[in-house]
Amino acid sequence: MARNEPDVDQVSFEGPASPYVLALWNLIIRPPRRRYSTSRLGPTDFRLWGCRVKRFDITVRNPSGLALKCSHWVPDTGESERDAEPRPVVIHLHQSASCRLEALPLVPMFLPLGISLFAFDFAGCGESEGEYVSLGWFERDDLAACIDFLRTTAKVSAVGLWGRSMGAVTALLHADRDPSIGGMVLDSPFCNLRQLVGELAQSDYLSFKVPTWMLAVAIAFVRLRIMSLCGFDIDKLSPENHVGASFIPALFIGAHNDDFIAPHHTQKLYEAYTGDKELEMVDGDHDSARSFATNQKALLFFCRAFRCDPGARPVDDGFSRISGYGFVAKARDGHTEVLNRRCQQDVCRKIISEGSNTVCERQRLAAPFRIDGAVQLEDGSAQAGFGICLMPLPSDYGGFSRPPTVLFAYLTLGALRVERATGSSWEVLAQTSAQLDLGAPVLCVLEVRDSPCRIMLRLGSGEPVLQLSLVEEHDEEVCIWPVVRGGAATFFECAAAPLDDDEEEEEEEEEPKQTKGKEKAAKSEKAAKSKKPEKSEEKSEKSEDDNLKIFVGGLPWSCTEAQLRKDFEECGEIAEVALPAKVAFVTFKSKAAVEKALEFDGDEYEGKTLQINLAKDRRNFKGDRGGKGKGKDRGKNEDKGKGDKGDKGDKGVKGAKGKGKGEKGKGEKSKDDKKQTKVKKGPSKGDTVKSQSFDSDDDSV
Repeated sequence: MARNEPDVDQVSFEGPASPYVLALWNLIIRPPRRRYSTSRLGPTDFRLWGCRVKRFDITVRNPSGLALKCSHWVPDTGESERDAEPRPVVIHLHQSASCRLEALPLVPMFLPLGISLFAFDFAGCGESEGEYVSLGWFERDDLAACIDFLRTTAKVSAVGLWGRSMGAVTALLHADRDPSIGGMVLDSPFCNLRQLVGELAQSDYLSFKVPTWMLAVAIAFVRLRIMSLCGFDIDKLSPENHVGASFIPALFIGAHNDDFIAPHHTQKLYEAYTGDKELEMVDGDHDSARSFATNQKALLFFCRAFRCDPGARPVDDGFSRISGYGFVAKARDGHTEVLNRRCQQDVCRKIISEGSNTVCERQRLAAPFRIDGAVQLEDGSAQAGFGICLMPLPSDYGGFSRPPTVLFAYLTLGALRVERATGSSWEVLAQTSAQLDLGAPVLCVLEVRDSPCRIMLRLGSGEPVLQLSLVEEHDEEVCIWPVVRGGAATFFECAAAPLDDDEEEEEEEEEPKQTKGKEKAAKSEKAAKSKKPEKSEEKSEKSEDDNLKIFVGGLPWSCTEAQLRKDFEECGEIAEVALPAKVAFVTFKSKAAVEKALEFDGDEYEGKTLQINLAKDRRNFKGDRGGKGKGKDRGKNEDKGKGDKGDKGDKGVKGAKGKGKGEKGKGEKSKDDKKQTKVKKGPSKGDTVKSQSFDSDDDSV
């Protein structure tokens, strides 16, 4: 009878043995089915230490025409499919009442060694088609179909089998008809199904045990019932009759406390096996997770069977790059020891530092948080923003072996962008256009949230906004480095603050309101232009508000908004004060007040030197206004700036901004000071930003 073509009416079961028969045949051929979402398999493209992995999901048809859901994890070496050399593959065969998710812990074991992993749901299990299982009888045909598929791809060389319980029996039944198999790991197989049924009939796996006097009758009825439903005879399902004809190297594993398939089954099969064999008896029961030492022994067994070096790894730019820094995930007996968290964070800093002019001190923050930084781009090719290190949480498909995610969220003159570090370069994950002014400071805001990880980069004015969501889950602890890359730019100040999840919900609710508000305002403005010309004059007056705003830098941390407002009210009436960090934006109500405030540029303020300039759109300024110094423009007459800035050496250049020319400041610099005050378009590589005020546990790179 063909598989899964039941003839239920063929045999009727009535009598005292009926409840026992029902419980037994359900336990054997219709155990609980494990359904799952394919998202549990993880991403289709991810990284392990020393290896990038791609997963391919395939559907294979077995000889009965049933669809088998399969997954193939392959190490990605960057080679094209045509040039890629065939690699060994291990096929994982799951136990009864399970699915291919059972193979996930093996991914970080095999893939870094260049061995691919293949797993599938047997017919009647998981997401594959079919109603019943046969404990290996028909499952061997499922296995044969998958092996034929892999060999037709020309991407695999040697084939190994790792089976557990029903999967181990399947491997044994297939081995004597396919001598090309390279090796087998057989975890808890049974030697004879009729014997196993008898043991289960009097075990605690049934709600009521079959009496001894009724055992033979119950087994006979179970045999008939299974034949009518599935079309195979339990008396013929006997792996011990196949081990004598197989010569494939095999590692047998049995659990001392296994009460489903007793360890004597494994012992008996091991003794009867004629090929090269090993036996490993372990602690635990039938469903216990196998220990690291046991999995390690199985891994080394396959390395010997495939004749591959357990210390070798596939060619991978990412691992070569990391090992070049001196941070090598050492191989111990074929298993990769993952670097500790501090070493991984140091790896991130090294990656971020490559090609960077400036990397400021590290700040460790707990998501969700927000960090603000005042940035001034002084070169058209400059990129300024934040380097981000995200530590992935342990996962089923990667264990603890996944490297950190390294991102660079930054702004340029024409765009906001988020990039991710790959093996040898950076790939752009998201970007949006922006318009920034050269030499004008702008407030750069980065927000990081968790569960799932979301990143938002925007300017201080609120627009444009760049948002990015990451699929993988990461730890809430995040490392941040202010970074300048490409051209010259300056980070003035940075400040971090925690965020509440309620804030994000409020922002999402306000977005549609803001959109409606903008549409309403546009209609009102159009109507006002046609009906009341005098209101257009009011609008033109409002457009001048940007000329009433100044940027104030170099403030001490102790400065408060109330104190700043009080001090600047001497210049004139203030409309608004914004103090995001050690920088501020002050909006006056008259141009006279602005002119008076600009005269304080370069003055001392509680031990700090103020930097005051006219701010423009997006809280920027062009630096076209100066203080009391009389230099004509930047880069000229740098030795004629204000005296108090001359005392600070390389900061004396700030006094060179002004209206007039030729008149010296209050105190001339010495010759040595003049040498230090050459115009500097940005920090050079290795410099730290002097105004940076992070509290950190390590030095700048």
